[in-house]
Amino acid sequence: MAPTKQLNIPSTIRAARPTFRGWLLYIDTIIRSYKDEIGATSTAVIALFTIILAVSTVFLWLITKRSVRLSERALVDLEGPLLGVKITNAGLEFHRHGPQGTGFTVGYLRFCFTNYGRTPAFITEFFQDSKVVEVGFPDRLDPSITRGAPMPHGIVVPPKDDSEIFEHGVLSDIGHLGGDKNIFFLGFVHYTDIFDNSYVCGFCFLFHKESNRWVLAGGTKYNYRHKENKPPTMPDWYQPTADPDSVRTDIFSAITKLWRNQ
Repeated sequence: MAPTKQLNIPSTIRAARPTFRGWLLYIDTIIRSYKDEIGATSTAVIALFTIILAVSTVFLWLITKRSVRLSERALVDLEGPLLGVKITNAGLEFHRHGPQGTGFTVGYLRFCFTNYGRTPAFITEFFQDSKVVEVGFPDRLDPSITRGAPMPHGIVVPPKDDSEIFEHGVLSDIGHLGGDKNIFFLGFVHYTDIFDNSYVCGFCFLFHKESNRWVLAGGTKYNYRHKENKPPTMPDWYQPTADPDSVRTDIFSAITKLWRNQ
């Protein structure tokens, strides 16, 4: 058992009324007698506060990182582009008792992309198709498998504005169908924002024969918008040309067919 340390108490403390100087001498005596214990305790306290500071720094870093991520997400989600499809010309007209009986008058469906967001959208690729089914809905298009026509640089949809008008030739045999068929116009569009984030937007319209107009149908399975992890890439030189008789157009068409079959 370790011997107990004996304190040399100054006479000024032992007096009935110790003086202030006596108390200072007493404290000095205690510090000198227990300097090793005091040093070890001080080191432990400093180490404890160092650990607490390190843990709090890590938590502060995690909170800051989460705040930055939420701020970036809010900026992208709230300020980013939000594309939709607007049909400007139905391209179809249903008549029950026309000159040729019940059927459709077929023309060209015209549509554009509308940006409901606050920043521009840069269209990189889109695909559209028309389907006729007897019951239910057509098969859902998978943008990761089905490839559309790549767009040249400069196809920009300004915020709160429309893109240029595109045409789609509705299936010619629709005109010979009766009124018991369901006709769909569906597709998807790839686009990017000013932060180089890539999105895909799907759409599906059903032709409403009673009002002779297209209406959205299919819910979120066909009508969706989400951010892409791996957007489709293509080289900068791979761009279409306006001259349909040029060699570049032939090369472009051949590469597009190969690219879609990958």
